[in-house]
Amino acid sequence: MYKDFTVLFVEDDKNTRMFMNIFLKEVAKEVYIAKDGVEGLQKYKQYKPDVVITDISMPEMDGLTMAKEIKKLDPNQYIIIMSAYDERDNLLQTLEIGVNYFLPKPIDTEILFQKLQYITSKIEEEHNKMHCDELTKLPNKYCFDHRIKEFLNKANRKGWNFTVFYIDLDNFEQINQKCGKKTGDDILYQVSQNIKNIIRVEDFLARLNSDEFVLIIEDINPKNIEKLANKILNAANLKTNCKNITTSASIGISTYPNDSENIETLLDLAYEAMRHVKENNKNNFLHISNIK
Repeated sequence: MYKDFTVLFVEDDKNTRMFMNIFLKEVAKEVYIAKDGVEGLQKYKQYKPDVVITDISMPEMDGLTMAKEIKKLDPNQYIIIMSAYDERDNLLQTLEIGVNYFLPKPIDTEILFQKLQYITSKIEEEHNKMHCDELTKLPNKYCFDHRIKEFLNKANRKGWNFTVFYIDLDNFEQINQKCGKKTGDDILYQVSQNIKNIIRVEDFLARLNSDEFVLIIEDINPKNIEKLANKILNAANLKTNCKNITTSASIGISTYPNDSENIETLLDLAYEAMRHVKENNKNNFLHISNIK
């Protein structure tokens, strides 16, 4: 079961809240508790949980009213409604609102667990689509934009450096034009796997777009930057069946905080160094600090 999800549980009965809080904490990353619909709606707006589980009959604001308000904010929000009353009207209303599941009370935790398993599998699929490049299975640009901020915060906390390798494949447009998109896709996948095989688990490799990749290495000894760059060049050097065209890479390198303490500038500098390589000799690497 995918456990990296958050849940809001709304219930006016104190004992049920305590029991479900314990149960949900075993399966979810974060659990938020509310005693009625008013507090539930407030906590929903504050925390934006992945799943909402709510009773119907509550003071101040009932669960159905709260669910309607939540659906106005996010029509795709996952909601499970609970009720001690097996009433046709309540069931029909949950269908009209777009609630995912209606469960009778007292809650059967086995059935609830099954429903959560299904919902969280869909959440994981959505997460992967949003953060993962479909072809290479690497993190995509959306994920990269978030992760590089984490690297910056970690480097500041620990007094570390981190190095950015901006990698662009040479002759890739030519391969796509002369040999077709499938050949190009095969090369992108193979190069990405080759690079993954030479880096550590904790290193971060992402595909930004087309034939451009970015690798971030934390706390690397400056003496090892050149060694790693040469390994990346070897990983990108592939012979193809495409009219004897050989792939290679141009790599631009910048280091935080020596070259810049600003993320955007750091990436721009690595890109500039990569372009310098591409316009001069290709199949090489260059640290931005070495551009005269």
